[in-house]
Amino acid sequence: MRVLCIYTNINGAHDDNYSFGLASILASARAAGHETAIEVVKIKDDYANVMHTMETFGPKVIGFTAVSSQFCFVKELCEKIKEKFPDVICVCGGVHPTINPHCVTECEALDGIFRGDCEGSFVDFCTTVENGGDYKKTDNYCYVKNETVRMNVLRPLLKELDELPFSDRDQYPLVDQMTYDCIP
Repeated sequence: MRVLCIYTNINGAHDDNYSFGLASILASARAAGHETAIEVVKIKDDYANVMHTMETFGPKVIGFTAVSSQFCFVKELCEKIKEKFPDVICVCGGVHPTINPHCVTECEALDGIFRGDCEGSFVDFCTTVENGGDYKKTDNYCYVKNETVRMNVLRPLLKELDELPFSDRDQYPLVDQMTYDCIP
């Protein structure tokens, strides 16, 4: 199944941000056999790039990540995506949804949010979507039902981070600008 991850950094103080969490999610999804792509949105004009990728890549799931200062842009872009691609499933993870899971009520276009470390949960979610199952039962997932936020159980943290695939450095567009002196 095709999964598009979107990292917004509009009006960000640092142009060279690399989201290790998102890169780890990408690597985990890819290791599980899902086809992945990423879009980094630095200015609102980049929304057009996202829409082009939606048309050419054809993802079933969109995974946003957000800190609080970026959630308003996630909402705006998510609404634009759902307007043109109503069947795509849009979710958001990251710091903002983790500390404020009720943010899912602020954006009707979001199908749900993930809280906490979600490499395993996101892979389970994607596999369930691909197989036509009830993805709303996934650990770490939150969604709105009957105007109430439903928060699923949090999966225990991994005790061995070596169980995760190495964070994505192939698709992430900012990696070319970075140096990894300490990584072989």
